[in-house]
Formats: sequence, C-alpha cells, structure tokens
Amino acid sequence: MVYFFLNYRSVKISAWAQTAMFIFLLTLGAILAIVGYTRGSPDNFWPPFWPDKNPLACVLAFAIPAFTYLSGFEVVAMMAEEAKMPPRRIGLSSVLSLVFAGSFYVTVLLAAAWLIPWEYTATALERGTIEEFAVAGFPALGVAAWCISILGLLTSWLALFMSASRVVLALARAGMLPEAFRKIHPKYGTPTNALLLVLLVSLAIGWLGRSAIIWLLDVAGVLMALAWMIGVMSLLMLRRKFPHVERPFKVPAYRIICIISILFLLVEAVLALIPGSPISLVWPYEYAIFGLWTLMGIIFYILTPRRLSDAEALKLLLGKELYSKFFRET
Repeated sequence: MVYFFLNYRSVKISAWAQTAMFIFLLTLGAILAIVGYTRGSPDNFWPPFWPDKNPLACVLAFAIPAFTYLSGFEVVAMMAEEAKMPPRRIGLSSVLSLVFAGSFYVTVLLAAAWLIPWEYTATALERGTIEEFAVAGFPALGVAAWCISILGLLTSWLALFMSASRVVLALARAGMLPEAFRKIHPKYGTPTNALLLVLLVSLAIGWLGRSAIIWLLDVAGVLMALAWMIGVMSLLMLRRKFPHVERPFKVPAYRIICIISILFLLVEAVLALIPGSPISLVWPYEYAIFGLWTLMGIIFYILTPRRLSDAEALKLLLGKELYSKFFRET
C-alpha cells in the first residue's frame, strides 16, 4: 500500500524514497566489504563449488532466480516517458545500473565468504551471509547484512511496482488490455488504474503463501529470460525495419552481442523447462503456472488488433513524446 501511494502521487516521491534507500544500502555494503576483505581470508572461500558438483550446472541453476533479482534495472527504460533525461543517458543508465547491481552483490557476498571457512557456512549456517558476520565476531554487521537483504527487496519491489504499472499502461495503449488502464491522472501524471491493478495482483500473490511465492519467483526467472530474449530480438528487428531513425545510444558490435545474448537466454529457458535438467522447474506446480501464463499470453495476442502498422503500434506503446525522441526519421 505504501508503494502504491508513493507511485500514485508522483514519480519524484518514489525516486526520493529509492535514492534514500539506495544510499543507506550502499553505505552498509561498503562497511561489510571493508570488514570482510580486511579481517577475512580468500582461503575461507576456496574452492567455490562442492568437489562433486558441476560448476557450470551450479552457475546455470543460480542464473534463473538471478534474472528476477536483477530485474529492477529495466525500470530506467520503462520510465523513460516520464524521465527528464536525454535518450543517450537513458541507455547508459540502463546498462550501468545492471553492472552496478551485479557488482555490488558479488562484492558483498564475496566479502562475507572470506570471513569463515566455507565448510562451516555450507553445513552449519541457516541464514548464510547474515550469520557469517555474527559467527566471525561482528554481530552488529550481521544486523547490517540483514538490513541489506531487506533493503535489496524494498528497492527492487519499488522499482518493479513502477515498471509493472508502465507495462500495463503500454499494453493498454496497444490494445492488449482494456482501455481503462490507459488512464493518466490529470494532476499527478501517473497511470492510476494500472497502479491499482498492480496493487491488487501484488496483494493476491502475497496471500498465496510462501510456497506459492517461491514457485512464482522460479517461473518469473524463466519468463524474464524469455522477455529479455524477445527484447534483444526486437532490437534486431527495429534495426532492420527502421534503419534510418536517430539512435543516440550506440551498442558496439550489436549483432554479435545480440546473438550471444539470445543463445544464452534460450539455453537457460529451455533447460528450465526440460524435466530432470539441473535447473528444471518444480513439477507440477511451476509447470502449471508457466502453462497458465503462456495461455494468457496467447489469448491477449489473439485479441490484439491487427489493423495497426508497425509505426502506429510503436507510437501507441511508447507514447507520442517518447516516440518522437527515438523515431525521428533522418
């Protein structure tokens, strides 16, 4: 409810709240990293995998939930219509936010792994990083690690709440959702009905219980991989269909990067959907959720009007102002 009212009144208020939590998160992370690297030892971390485990399979297994954990970065692009930023800075911010988020969590978790031997962490600790600092003689930093985990969730939820409402708005503009979700508040400039829908869905998911939330997070990882893959494919299609539009943000060697990204994301998604694979979904619940979501997507696709040209559809999805920024013919 708090996030709903923050987003309902103004994007600026949400941005201030996000900035405050981010500064606090960064400060705590810096303290934990300094203590971990100065008081710990890399010998406590090595080896990074169980001797009888396949390192590649372990990395792939973590990648699926990691898609969900790092999903907040795309809010930069999704909020572009309301952001007072040059187009090039929007592109740079999207890339840098993902790089920074990944680097931050790797730095903090690695610092914690240096504190005590990994055998003890793997077999005796129930709460991992949070307990490691307490066991190593820094109970106050254990509380700080707990705060980081909470702040990480809060910042991600706030970003996702904002971005999800804008996705609903864009889908309504394209005719894939009822026109009621296109409503913009005349005073605050926020998508009121889209925000209400996101609030109701969020509350409903919370009422499902812990097990259902874990299932949804796992499925969300697969869906995020597919969504990112479609996004990369869209980049290639836009380059082909609109070769002469202005592109303030340049992607170096974009064809090679896009092909590598598509292959990696496709492998991750396919392996997650193959029963018995190292990263397969949980049968039958997660497969049922994935199937239901796929069915909903097919229904929305069938109901979407086909009378629009590519340019008209893009204009509806992005809004006139944002469309004019990126798709001015040269």
